[in-house]
Amino acid sequence: MKGEKLSVGPGAAVDIRIKSGRLDVKEGTEGEVTVEIDTDDPHLGVERTGDRVYIASDAASGWLSSRPAKVLVFAPGGADISVETTSASVNCEGRMGDLDIKTATGDVTLERVESATVKTASGDVRAARVERDIKVACVTGDARVDRCGRGAFSTASGDVRIGTAAGSVIVSTVAGDLDIGLFLGRRASVKSMSGSAGIGAPAGTKLDLDATLLSGKLRLPAPGPAEGAAARQMRIKAKLVSGDLTIKRVEQKAEDR
Repeated sequence: MKGEKLSVGPGAAVDIRIKSGRLDVKEGTEGEVTVEIDTDDPHLGVERTGDRVYIASDAASGWLSSRPAKVLVFAPGGADISVETTSASVNCEGRMGDLDIKTATGDVTLERVESATVKTASGDVRAARVERDIKVACVTGDARVDRCGRGAFSTASGDVRIGTAAGSVIVSTVAGDLDIGLFLGRRASVKSMSGSAGIGAPAGTKLDLDATLLSGKLRLPAPGPAEGAAARQMRIKAKLVSGDLTIKRVEQKAEDR
């Protein structure tokens, strides 16, 4: 077991490169990055340049470690995190800044981040809260986000499920489904070959719909009572080959208003 404790400034960032294993990043003490490493790779170590901390077999060049490793990092709240791995699972707890994660088969779990970019082949992506933008590209993995600002998702067979989206959403899938529980953005774009899409819109929304469905069904909510001008406007552009498109009216919770 290796351990390091390094002092950093307010613009702290952590750069991690491991081949496989497990990576846990947790919110820690302000002005300090603590690293614990459990591996039999003798070259995997920790270095610092300014306020950026590097964890890799060769920190100067950013080489991946050649052997599995369990890495635990405590970083200041709001720190930026960059991760590159082949099959390690990545778990981030607490408040982080901007995240950039590349993995092949490892799952990614995020608690609360400012923004996130995740690229994976078969790993699943799970995010509780993304304050601004999230971008996810995956092949067979699913993406689930409880709440985000803007979102851009690209999958082959993976599903995309969003609890609440406050900004625009762009989704492109081959066979994956899309479900947005509550869409508060102005624009949504959906493209899929065989996947279906469901979008929840709050009452009082004026919908501008541009939908092309070859064999799927279009389901729209019954018109609501006329109560003056619409509270918001929403444009949805969808192009589906065999999937269904469902637009539903949902009630907003107090925290979403």
